[in-house]
Amino acid sequence: MDDLDPLRRLRAELPDPTPQALSAARTLLTSRIAAADPAPARPRRSLSWRSALVRRLAIGVAGAAAVAVGAGVVVATGANHGSTPPPGAAGSHSAGTATVTTPGAALSLAADHTAKAGDPVLGRGQYRHVTTDSWNAETVAGVRFLVKIRVELWQPASADGVWWWRDAGPLDWKFPSAADERKVRAAEPDALHKEVSLASGHYGQRETTPPGEPAVSSHQPEWDLPTPAFLAKQPRDPRKLLAAIEAAQQDSSLAKADRPTLAFLSIADALASGIVPADLRASLYRAVKLIPGITLTSTSAEINGRKGVSVSKLSPYGIMQQEIVFDARTGEFLGERQTVHKSIGDAKHLPVGSLYRSTAVTVDVTGNPKLF
Repeated sequence: MDDLDPLRRLRAELPDPTPQALSAARTLLTSRIAAADPAPARPRRSLSWRSALVRRLAIGVAGAAAVAVGAGVVVATGANHGSTPPPGAAGSHSAGTATVTTPGAALSLAADHTAKAGDPVLGRGQYRHVTTDSWNAETVAGVRFLVKIRVELWQPASADGVWWWRDAGPLDWKFPSAADERKVRAAEPDALHKEVSLASGHYGQRETTPPGEPAVSSHQPEWDLPTPAFLAKQPRDPRKLLAAIEAAQQDSSLAKADRPTLAFLSIADALASGIVPADLRASLYRAVKLIPGITLTSTSAEINGRKGVSVSKLSPYGIMQQEIVFDARTGEFLGERQTVHKSIGDAKHLPVGSLYRSTAVTVDVTGNPKLF
């Protein structure tokens, strides 16, 4: 039992909220945001975390990636004791594998099916519901461990409707040993304390101002944090699309040397957002085919209990291996992950083959958001 149980019991006994109730809730939420301390209680990671990772890789150092929870008003907290195994453990599977022998064949198959299937048509009052379950590396008191975070997004059918986000975590964790967990708990007692936050916004951006005032978005749209407007203006021709993604990489000695690799990282992030329209998803799959060094990692890769085809590329300097996992027979994007491919100096907490981070994505259509 945790502090959210009373809310869950209440939610189970109530019908879905009306649009009027959601509007009132948003007014209250944004008013609380405006009145709250602008500094999050325990910030997880900045919106430019990928850039920070690139800088670390450029100097041969892999620090711990903080966990993405996102800005918002904390509405409930509670302790949770981890029990779920990290991605890759046994579980129920979906038929996501296909008989392919090259990465190009797998990507072409996924692109063709994606373009043919298109996007689900949302009716009035419906939402595109995106759930991302992420495992990320965090370091406390010199101990590296994995934590699981869930972010849910409700994208409205109406282009100018209200978007909703629900962030929760850590939901689970994985330590190298029981002694390491005890060390972390002693050093930072609330490090594993569950937090739940809600946010609302428009056009794919969280807002931090109350209704009636100019909206202040939480970030500038880019490939790792896209918005519908940002995605709509991108070229659909695969070569032009890849060129645009490469050009968007931040200028640095590393970017100049290996823009195609950084573009692959950005494509993985964009697909993991869950909001890329079908025609652009198909073009992204085809753009990946044009990137040198793409390999077919597995035709039965598992991520969060679902199986698919995995294609990968080594990151700059060959330190990390980036994978994208998808169902080649439907084009459905299942997730992405990074594993340690090469040892990094004295970073003993990052052994070769270990999971650095992963994100599993599911998309469905729902009615009103279930925020509690």
